[in-house]
Amino acid sequence: MSYRETLYKSIYYDPELKKNELSIQAREDTLDIFTHAMEEFEQKRVLDFYCGTGKHAALLAEKGYRVIVAETSVEALKITAERAKMYDVSLELTSMTSPFSVKLPDKVINGVIFIDQADEFKDQELQKIIDESHRLLIKGGFIFMNFLPKEPIPTKYKFNLDTKGVYTLLEGPEKGRTVYLRENKLIERFFAHKFLIVDLFETKSGRRRVLAKRAN
Repeated sequence: MSYRETLYKSIYYDPELKKNELSIQAREDTLDIFTHAMEEFEQKRVLDFYCGTGKHAALLAEKGYRVIVAETSVEALKITAERAKMYDVSLELTSMTSPFSVKLPDKVINGVIFIDQADEFKDQELQKIIDESHRLLIKGGFIFMNFLPKEPIPTKYKFNLDTKGVYTLLEGPEKGRTVYLRENKLIERFFAHKFLIVDLFETKSGRRRVLAKRAN
């Protein structure tokens, strides 16, 4: 079983999928900028790229968005389907032909959200996800991502942080988890475009930096 599957089985799976109001508020805060930007589109068709367990996707669907979810983890997609039933919303599940490719035609999406996931990928992998997002987005559509700050993540467990910003948990329930803490300049390069609409480095959602831009 892959680390991603193990993570969802051991940590994120809540059999009752209870709505936690504080958790929901944090996700609402994260989505505020995206939903504001999407107001200009009459048809709001959104891809949740690496949707995890569908927490953000379900909230967007509640707001009337047409949401497509993509995820490599079968376990995560099962939880997402259960969450959709709990919220009484419709989510479209689509397959990924590779870790960086979604089985959808070109230019069919208004917005792509990639939330709380970017830190799991190396720079070259993240670039592939951004490129795939551009393929799927209509002209003027939005990519929306957030990133951890370039500093150790607060935890009571032992961790290792090397000189390249690679952070690995050495104990605890997420033992073995590796994330990549990025310098501001690197993130700005990924999002170097005249239509950069937001660059918030102290957000209300876990101190993650939030970036969004339009597709060409």
